[in-house]
Amino acid sequence: MADRNGHLLSDDFFNAEKFPEIVFKSTAVVGVINPDDEEAETYKVRGNLTIRDITKEVEFQVTYGGQIVDPYGFTRVGFKVTGVINRFDFDLKWNALLETGSAMVGKNVKINCDLELTRK
Repeated sequence: MADRNGHLLSDDFFNAEKFPEIVFKSTAVVGVINPDDEEAETYKVRGNLTIRDITKEVEFQVTYGGQIVDPYGFTRVGFKVTGVINRFDFDLKWNALLETGSAMVGKNVKINCDLELTRK
């Protein structure tokens, strides 16, 4: 796992030394009806994603998971974020061929994030 993580930080992928941040800035939020759960608060969030100093417009689905006040008095809200990006759009082109002749790394990258935000 350490070898894999080190490889991801190298210039073959993210070049974390030269590009230490991945940035997403939202430009629009639109409410949508989730056909699997019409009670769920689901949104499409569009914005600009920057990886390796390359910025592309992307869209993610965001589902509101609820809000609580924790034992310390902090308000916490949860969200699930999903989407797909094309890694070639961000110059993430490293690959290797498997014995079968297929590529080791696919073109599309699935984004799945569980976020918990805290407000004092």
